[in-house]
Parts: sequence; structure tokens; C-alpha cells
Amino acid sequence: MNDGVWSEDKIVDFYNIWQKSENKQLELGAYIDIFKQSDAMIHDSGSFLAEYLYLNKPVMHLAETEEVTNYLNDFGISCYNVCSKNNTGNLAIEPFIKDVINNIDRGFEDRNKFVELLKQRYFPSINSPSNFIFNHINSYFVN
Repeated sequence: MNDGVWSEDKIVDFYNIWQKSENKQLELGAYIDIFKQSDAMIHDSGSFLAEYLYLNKPVMHLAETEEVTNYLNDFGISCYNVCSKNNTGNLAIEPFIKDVINNIDRGFEDRNKFVELLKQRYFPSINSPSNFIFNHINSYFVN
């Protein structure tokens, strides 16, 4: 396959790098189980900003500048604000990983408050159909 940007060899090399790495993983399909089994996540994904927060596990976003917020809506910015941040030179990654290994979660309270505020805003009634659906979907992640 040649898409006009990458040659077939470059595409094959790209996938081989992911397959051979001990500490990286590329998933092209469902990732719920990966989220559930993870201890934390370090990512640069816009969609994972929100999706992973519901697990309330340590999470770091890799953007090296605050310019990433130029591409996010208000909700995305709120999600970004409760993530640990990388910094120039990737100096924050190693301490973040050490904290995860030592079961230190510096962002737990902020993430927990954020998720609770979202639940109150969007699911105000504990008996609402929306709350039931949310809890049902969330049970696949948390349990």
C-alpha cells in the first residue's frame, strides 16, 4: 500500500516498532480491557483525555506546551486540567512512573472531584435512565 505519504516499507517498519517494543502497545480495536487492566496511562490523545478519566487512575498527557488547549473545547480543557502534564524535555515522565510504581496518586482528588461534578451535572437524578446507562457502561470499566 502506498498512500502517497508513507511507502509500504515505512508502514511495515512503523508497525514492527510497536510490536517489538516492551513498553508500548498499539491497539487498533477495542481497548476497554486495556484501560481496566492498566495502572496508569501516559498518552497524547485528545479523546483519551475524557475516556480514561472515568477510571480515576493516574494519567499524564504528553503535550509539552499549553498550546494543546487551543485545539480543545471547554470540556476538553477541563479534562486536560486534571491530568498530570509532561514538560519540556520529558522531565515529568520518570517521576510520574515512579509514583505509579509506589502507589502514589497525586491527582486522585482532582480527578475524583471532576468526575463527580460531571455526574452531578449530567446525571442529577440517581434513578434517571441516563444515570442507569452511565453506571452500566461504567461497570465494564471499573469492575
